[in-house]
Amino acid sequence: MPTLAQFASRTKKLGQKIENEGARGIRRGVRAFVKAAAQGTPVDTGLHRSNWRVGVGRKPGGVIRPYAPYPKGSKGNGAGSGERANLTATIAAAEKQITRIRPGRGRAVNFNVFVVNNGPAIGALNSGRVMSKGARPGWIDAALTDSRARIRSTRVLRNNPEF
Repeated sequence: MPTLAQFASRTKKLGQKIENEGARGIRRGVRAFVKAAAQGTPVDTGLHRSNWRVGVGRKPGGVIRPYAPYPKGSKGNGAGSGERANLTATIAAAEKQITRIRPGRGRAVNFNVFVVNNGPAIGALNSGRVMSKGARPGWIDAALTDSRARIRSTRVLRNNPEF
């Protein structure tokens, strides 16, 4: 029979495990969303693909320029090195913020995680009001559904024989 001190110690460790696994699940879901949303974003100039941004604690504002803009006068066709460079840079920038999603270490976790795209036509592209080659309407919603499922599938008490 464990003592009260042993029970308290085990409970504290369990709390830390729940926080760690919860944060891991959120990171996994955000990572999956950014990757799917950015990959699904139609490419013309690289603007909308480059504007998938993550903020921890505050919402990123403004529109950023494409990481790898296409040469003046040319339009991206979804097959060039600029497209891959924008995708890679977008995911790398998001990853820097995703790594900031950490458990509260015994304190209340009181922050929000924002994933935004402030590109001027992102809503129209997702709804299909602006037609685009290579992207079906609703790709953002599909990415969101998948990422929510990943977060919900996180198991925080797996393999814990003590409880």
